[in-house]
Parts: sequence; structure tokens; C-alpha cells
Amino acid sequence: MDWFVPSPTVLPSTRMDLSLGLRAAMRWHQERVVPGVGGVLFVRQLSWAVAGLQLAGIDHGRAKDHANAIEALACKLHFVVTGDAEDAPRYKGRRRFGSETGSRRWTYRDLAQRSNYVVQTYRQATTRALPLHGLGFTEGSGRFATMTLTPSGEALANAFLTQRYGRHLRHWLEPWLAGEAAIDEDTDMRKLCRLLGPGDASLTERGIVAERLRSCSELSDPEQRRRHLMDLLLRTGGDVDVQAVCEALEARDENGRRHARDIRTAILFEETRDEAVRALSATATALVDRHAAVSADALAANAEIAAALDAFAAASGRLLDAFRRNGEAHGDDRRFAELGTLAPADRLLGLVRCDSRILLAFDRKITGGPAFRTGFGPADPDRTALEDEDADDTGGGALRPWRLHQFTTLVREATAHD
Repeated sequence: MDWFVPSPTVLPSTRMDLSLGLRAAMRWHQERVVPGVGGVLFVRQLSWAVAGLQLAGIDHGRAKDHANAIEALACKLHFVVTGDAEDAPRYKGRRRFGSETGSRRWTYRDLAQRSNYVVQTYRQATTRALPLHGLGFTEGSGRFATMTLTPSGEALANAFLTQRYGRHLRHWLEPWLAGEAAIDEDTDMRKLCRLLGPGDASLTERGIVAERLRSCSELSDPEQRRRHLMDLLLRTGGDVDVQAVCEALEARDENGRRHARDIRTAILFEETRDEAVRALSATATALVDRHAAVSADALAANAEIAAALDAFAAASGRLLDAFRRNGEAHGDDRRFAELGTLAPADRLLGLVRCDSRILLAFDRKITGGPAFRTGFGPADPDRTALEDEDADDTGGGALRPWRLHQFTTLVREATAHD
């Protein structure tokens, strides 16, 4: 019997997702590498978020829009002032800011809308870092819109909002948020960019964040992993040599040895997931111009796909060995790694079923899914990279484990004294 397979034009549109159903496992491993920092990569991510909460006040419904709009304005100012130069840091929103219509949109109403910025904002990556079980800038609800600022959160918001712009930055932002002020030819774009921009946190902002990075919550970090890592990074000048980091932790005590094991396991987990993405990428390439589904056995015999499946099996074997040595795993990651023990065609079918967006599997056949595309590589869908959300690759597997490199970048900025 012939099966009808909906084409991408029939199925609802969906964004490409390379998480492979492993988002919870990803967070589990990330928290064991560096607890409590969420997806925060730079200081201003936190400043924008707490400023949005403070400016919204008791009108919780506006907190998210305020924070998103301030972030979008900051990234847009950076884009315009730097001219998107190749040597300038690259932040979210470039594609929309560079469009003909996007270049004219500067109001709060415009920039609070995802259609004029990005779907995945930097603010979203702060929601796990802001609460008491993270960096302690907010308390109460875990939902951003109903978070309440702690004294540390108020201090960070004030450090950002009391920068000098006329009187204070706050006195320009408040009417802008109310639709009563605008960006026009009289606006000092460069100065406003310095006060708002993603890479321009003040010394006071950096100091507040550095203090919170060193402070460890008994809820999320009873072993004080974050503080020990921060001290280690500062002693080494902020450079990351993962092997040296693990060796230094192992020499400390039993808690340090457990931490080093978790870092090494996180690396193996990321390597295994990257190999899975490579296998899916090779499969998508093999399906280009194929108007009908192809059997998994035939695809698994393709030389490029076979090599990728073998690499995935080898990586997953190393990961399973680590789980056996450590005596624990998240669960989803173990089931994912066990796909590597299957026969090649079944291995491929299992990986496709983990995704079901780029590719679809049915009746031991594989075809393009609703987000079918080719040319993608290993990337971490949970990371907050500098680049626009639509970038094809956010750094790949060179930065492993990603959370450690993310934390190192944040520590370097927070402890800089220039």
C-alpha cells in the first residue's frame, strides 16, 4: 500500500530544531558543569532583564515587553553604529534590522514585537539565572513576568538606568516606553549605544554581576561549583583549557573529582549529539531531489551516512561507558545513547524519530519533514550565542562543554576593570 506523506507545504510551518528531544537532558548536564547561570553570556543580558522588571513596576504584564524592547533597541543601536563591521561582535536581530522596513522601525511598539527583532531573545536565556536558585536577582515566581527584584536586582537595574544621558538613562527610556520619545536625527546614537549596548556594561554593573557569580545558592549549588570554577579561571587569567580545569578540580577534593567527571561527561554528551546531527545532515543531503520516501536500509548503506552513523555509535559508546562509571544519567540521554547499539538502519530511524522536523520516518522509510533543509551542522539550540538566531552554526563542537566556555566569557567581562 502506498502511504501519503505530507510535504513541507502541507504541514504547518515550524522552526528547525536540533535539540532531538534532549532539551531537559541538555539542561541537566549544563547545570552540573556550571550551576545557576542559565544561558547568560554577557552582563547586559541581565541588566536589560532587571531594567524591564523595574520599569514595569506593578504592571507585570508589561515587564516582558519592556525588557524585550530595551534589548532590541540596544542590539539595533549596536548594529547601526558599528555598521555590522566584520570585526564587530555580532548580536541578534541583524537580518531584520538590515531590511528596508526594519531600518525604519525604532519605536517601542515596533521593537517589542518579535516580527521586528527575533523569536528567541537574550532575555529568555536569563529566566533560569535570575531567581534565587540562580544568581539571586529576583525572587518569587519562576515566570519572568511575575518575578520580583531582590536588593541585588534593584541595584543592577539602578546601575544600568542611572547612567548619564541628559539626567539619567531612565528619564529617556520611560517616555520611549510610553511612546512619547523617539529616535530621530537629534538622537546621539553613539552615546545611547554606549549606555544601552550589549558589550558596554558599566564597571558598577560588572561588579554587581561578579559578586553574584561568586555567591552560591544552597538550593542549586551546594558544592559551590560556580565559585570554585570562577576562582580557578581568575587564577589562570580566564583562559580555558578544559583538561587543565578538570585536573585542578580533581586535585582539590572529592567534590572536585565529581565535578570533573560531570564536565567530561557533558563533553561526551555534546559530542554524541553533534554526531547525531551530522548523521541527520548527511541523510537530508541524500534526500535532495528525491520525490519519494527512501528506505532506511538504502540510506544507511550510503557511504557518507554510514560513516556518520558509525561515528555516532562510537561516541554513544563512550557516553554509555561514562554513565556506567558515574552511576547516574538524566534518562533521556541514556535512551538516546542506546540508539548507537542498534543496527545501522534502526539507528538512523531512531535518530530521525528524535527530530521529526527536518526528516520524518514511517514504515522504515525516511522523507523530508516540515522544516526540511540541508547544509546544517552541529549546533546547540539551547545556547545563547552572539549571532542571530537564524545563523546556521553557532560555533559547533569546538566549544565543549559549551556551558564552561559561556561561563568563562561571562566571568571575563564581569571581572574586567577597564
